[in-house]
Amino acid sequence: MPLGPSLEPLQAPSAPLAPIELTDARQRTPDDNDDITPTDHHNATPSRVVVRKARYVLMGVDCFGAQDGEACQRLTARSSLDVGDSLPLGWRGEGLVERLRRSGNYAYVGISPVFYTDGTAYVTIDVVEQDDHTRLKLLDPPNQTLSFSTNLLELYGEYSNITVDLMQRGVAPKTTPEEGFWQSDHDQLAPYIALFREQVPLHRQELIAIATQEKDPTWRRAASGLLGFDTDDALASRVLAAALLDPNHQVRSEAAHALVPKLRKARDTGEALIDTGSVLRMLQLPSTADRASAISVINELVHIPSLRKPILDEAFPVLEQMLQASRPKASQSAIQVLESATGLSYGRDSLRWKKAIERL
Repeated sequence: MPLGPSLEPLQAPSAPLAPIELTDARQRTPDDNDDITPTDHHNATPSRVVVRKARYVLMGVDCFGAQDGEACQRLTARSSLDVGDSLPLGWRGEGLVERLRRSGNYAYVGISPVFYTDGTAYVTIDVVEQDDHTRLKLLDPPNQTLSFSTNLLELYGEYSNITVDLMQRGVAPKTTPEEGFWQSDHDQLAPYIALFREQVPLHRQELIAIATQEKDPTWRRAASGLLGFDTDDALASRVLAAALLDPNHQVRSEAAHALVPKLRKARDTGEALIDTGSVLRMLQLPSTADRASAISVINELVHIPSLRKPILDEAFPVLEQMLQASRPKASQSAIQVLESATGLSYGRDSLRWKKAIERL
């Protein structure tokens, strides 16, 4: 039975692109090495087609998560990855993850390559030691199959795929990379946005049920994205904050993307819409994508004075590793959070940042 009253299907907004099937988002765990990114869309050049290259030059290898710095040095050395190596697009480190996992007593080892549009690539090794395994904990997978009274979820799939197409074609967004999320009022997206703003509040409870109880992560992801258009920012933000620990990485990313604009609206009032526990746990997940999503949320929360010190105290070990990373986007993101929180400018000097946080 539908969760709400039966409605006629909504008319898909008129758009030059034909509707595209919602991307399959099969449920996966961190062990699936889910951080492969063919391009970094924040760095796509506006008004230019993004060309994917056949091979990319490795510019750096970073390691996150090991409590003992020497463990990261050992893993990096055993990876046999060197600056200047040539990596094919889509390289996933076949065989490398298992070899690194067998080299020590690790609960998890993962490889996250990131490929940039200028032909460069960076590889991150994520490691979780056995005595630190609790940070792998995510929410239990939902087990219900729910029906929906209208086709908003399918329309959001079309909207998402058009968004990806625009990014890959280098269409300039109205947001900046520093804002932590991609948003555009492009003519192809505007009709969808208007429809979502009108319809989402009418289907709020259905969308919350889908986002929290539906077993198919494809629909949880779409529901999370749609809640970003809800007018009840407080309620939607609480649901999205919980979804930051969803068992599916794409749902987590979608929830963070939808949450950031709501937190930005609230930060000027000093209102903390969410508890910080879920985003701080997300920051600890062994995943380049999860760290990036968590950082975008944290960068909004540190503007609230009462949250600043508690967040930085817990987040700094990860921020410190990001400061030292060879991948520029990682270090820049950490610096942005620290500068937003303190008003200071210490670049990549982790010692000065640590002392500044102690003085807060």
